[in-house]
Amino acid sequence: MKNIDKIFEQIAKKEGVEVMEIEREIDYLIKVSMKNTDSGTGAGLDGLLVNGRTPTAKELIELLTDMLKDEKNYI
Repeated sequence: MKNIDKIFEQIAKKEGVEVMEIEREIDYLIKVSMKNTDSGTGAGLDGLLVNGRTPTAKELIELLTDMLKDEKNYI
């Protein structure tokens, strides 16, 4: 996850905030998305639970990265 940390650091620097603020914002957006049932957005995230709970920003990025790697192997 070192690459994720570097990306978060770059974003934080660009935005003039601490890395924790970037992580909090992404965590908040994940939780909002998971609760959103109006457009079906949250339904697609149900399969991304980590040990039955909403993933953190880093966990979600890692899960999505792994999914993309797997998808690439099938193409």
